[in-house]
Amino acid sequence: MMTSELQAMGRIINDKKVYRLMGAHHLLFNTRIRARPGRRDFVRFRRIKADRPLQYLCMDIKYVHIHGQGRNALLLTVMDVFTRRELIHTLRFNIRKGEALVMLSLLLLEYRLEGMVRRNDNGSQFIVAVVGQFLREKGIYQEFTHVATPEENAYIEALHSNLQREVIERFEFDSIYHA
Repeated sequence: MMTSELQAMGRIINDKKVYRLMGAHHLLFNTRIRARPGRRDFVRFRRIKADRPLQYLCMDIKYVHIHGQGRNALLLTVMDVFTRRELIHTLRFNIRKGEALVMLSLLLLEYRLEGMVRRNDNGSQFIVAVVGQFLREKGIYQEFTHVATPEENAYIEALHSNLQREVIERFEFDSIYHA
């Protein structure tokens, strides 16, 4: 509500800045936002030790700017930790739970993934109950990285970093199909 009031007064400010300033000036209630226990399984070890292919998969989203349309597209990538190989990816303007489920289904058609571990961040596409239920039914264990710790998902972050440096920053894309 404070952000809306400040914006109505002509200030250019977002909610995160307002929240931080209110916290610094002790204007917030003494409440803490806590994750509900049992809802998500978080990473226990930062470094993954894979002994065989398809034991651990990493999944993440990267923004790709489409210059011809003046907006960002989302690149969703799944990578095998043992082989460091990209297994599947999709590039779309919107990635919701449906796209994540379709991608996982296509992955299951090509590979036998029962008993493997899939590691991802806390994106809205990954935390929805439907995706978690789908993975449990297929015998796949899902673990989430902690907030603001990209090193827990380092393999896919490194792949996306290389992609950013070698492709995204070097080329301008006219359309999502060109990208």
